[in-house]
Amino acid sequence: MESLKIEYYEILEEEKLPKLELTFDQMEEDLESIKVGLQTLLLKHDDISKNVSICDTALSNNDNSKSSFVKLPDLDKESRKLYEMSLTSTELPKWEMFWEFLQNRTQILENLHGFQGPPLKLKTPSENIQNSAEGSSSNALVTQPPPLLAPPSLMPDAVINNPSEPQTIQTFSSVNNSSNKFVFLSTAIVGIWSPVLNSYVRGRVILDSASQSHFMTLQFASKLGLEKKKVNLAVSGLSENSINIKWKINNAFISNKDSSYTSPLDFLIVSSITDFVPSTQPNFRIKKFNDINRSFLADPTFDEPGKIDMIIGAELFYQIIKDGRAEKEIILDKPLSKEEEFCEMHFRNTHRRDCTGRFIVYMPVQDEELPTLGNSLILAQKRLNQTIKKLDRDPHMHKLYSEFLEEYESLGHMQRISDNCYSPINYYLPHHGVLKSQNNSTKLRVVFDGSAPTTSGRSLNDILLSGRVQENVFNIMLRFRKHKIVLTADIKQMFRQILIDPTQRNLLRILWKNKHWEKPIEYELNTVTYGTKSAPFLATRVIKQLFLDESDAFPLAAEITLIFTWTILLLVVKTLKTLKFSKIN
Repeated sequence: MESLKIEYYEILEEEKLPKLELTFDQMEEDLESIKVGLQTLLLKHDDISKNVSICDTALSNNDNSKSSFVKLPDLDKESRKLYEMSLTSTELPKWEMFWEFLQNRTQILENLHGFQGPPLKLKTPSENIQNSAEGSSSNALVTQPPPLLAPPSLMPDAVINNPSEPQTIQTFSSVNNSSNKFVFLSTAIVGIWSPVLNSYVRGRVILDSASQSHFMTLQFASKLGLEKKKVNLAVSGLSENSINIKWKINNAFISNKDSSYTSPLDFLIVSSITDFVPSTQPNFRIKKFNDINRSFLADPTFDEPGKIDMIIGAELFYQIIKDGRAEKEIILDKPLSKEEEFCEMHFRNTHRRDCTGRFIVYMPVQDEELPTLGNSLILAQKRLNQTIKKLDRDPHMHKLYSEFLEEYESLGHMQRISDNCYSPINYYLPHHGVLKSQNNSTKLRVVFDGSAPTTSGRSLNDILLSGRVQENVFNIMLRFRKHKIVLTADIKQMFRQILIDPTQRNLLRILWKNKHWEKPIEYELNTVTYGTKSAPFLATRVIKQLFLDESDAFPLAAEITLIFTWTILLLVVKTLKTLKFSKIN
């Protein structure tokens, strides 16, 4: 110590080594704790040994012996399943059986593990590019005329028309881990309207048919200057990973390059969508695409790395992708029957419009059956007398009935028959009233009976044809679900807005009188009449014809899809824009 102090430095008193007594005391305490812990473990081991001995004794006294009881260890799910399937008896399995199964299972797994087959090969467009580029169809924006328009035609899963060929692509990645192998995603250059810049801002999108929503990056949304609305949505993706969406943009108008196609979309705002697509520049030549004018492509730079600004989901995917399918919607429907075809041709050849625009139609009558009608006047008089007796017992209903027919006549929907008006073939329609409560009031409607038999047993409806009233309900529901906005309208007095040709009104006669002692007055109904077999067909067919005739004069109305079900008219539109224009005009 003295030598250290002389040669090196002087050790101060306060830095001298402390006494070691306290250190040894602490070590003794730690050793004592370890000893107690070991003694506790030994006691627990003795208890476990005793329990094992008790179990062995119990098993040895059992008739089935210890070998009859097997507790499955922690096998993997597949091995446990195979073992359960190997049991052919309901008795408890023995240990020897289980041990034999384990040996066989181990041998099988070792053999399988020892076999090394060729590695699974991921098919990529670099190998399938020849088949894809030479295919007969391609994906493109619908507004571009050339048949080969968009880089999505390079997607094996989207374009090749031979479903028997195996195809595998990676999910949402422009390049796999192997070098020089690329997967080209469906990309396009589109424009988004910016009210701040008063012009369309070009952006690059990925077309994703598996996405339920449309997405836009925050950077691109800020460039547009569109109003953002606050939301709180969770969007899940691969492996159920989810992100929280805080902002969205409503009614952002998207357009193709020449602005010939536009559509409003709602976008969810995300910080980023993906890395550059493709991630690197491909080092191989894409056959055919380098030899054409790239300006016709939906994305002329589809093979050059670039950032993605948006994702367009399934809502618009099939409207802007052209892959050789028919451009117009084709809905298969049952072919018209001979009767329905006759009614359709009869309407086309006979309908006309008067100077006010009102339709005048002919009822589809089987002319050869007209002479089979007998006398209908007798039954009509009998039914009228019964109706008058009923109305006399209910003055309120009598009043409503009379007012209904008076309005019918005042509107020109029926007219009195002059005494010198004679027709060899006629038909008198019996009628009765139907009460309907509506908004704390009672409304009455007179219903005419076109099925009342004449003296020959034949009725008017027996010689009328019905035609096809509406198309398949499934097709109606498909069109109904395609659009966001649906308006329902009940057309007031729809049948009575359509005139029947005067030459057929002799088949639509009625009798009426206010008092039972009065002489009945004969009337002819001038309009399509509820209760006759052909009325629903004539009404729906007139609405369809009106839509066809006036579509050029009313282009906004032509964009609305009509769905007709009896007397309820459904108008379905894509956006509120059409409705706003209609209201202004």
